[in-house]
Amino acid sequence: MTQQHPKDTLQADLEALAEVFEAEDREDRRGDAQRRRNDQPCSTTRTARRRRPSGVKGALA
Repeated sequence: MTQQHPKDTLQADLEALAEVFEAEDREDRRGDAQRRRNDQPCSTTRTARRRRPSGVKGALA
């Protein structure tokens, strides 16, 4: 059984996951900003539930 660059695959998976988290965070922030403009309460439960693991900070280099 041959594995080709398992670290490269893991790195790519982590970067893709970080991009998903960032996109969801942007979407949440935009929605919250719009709700603030409309004087509606912000929805923080979704953001809190999807908190990024402490070791993941954006795209990994």
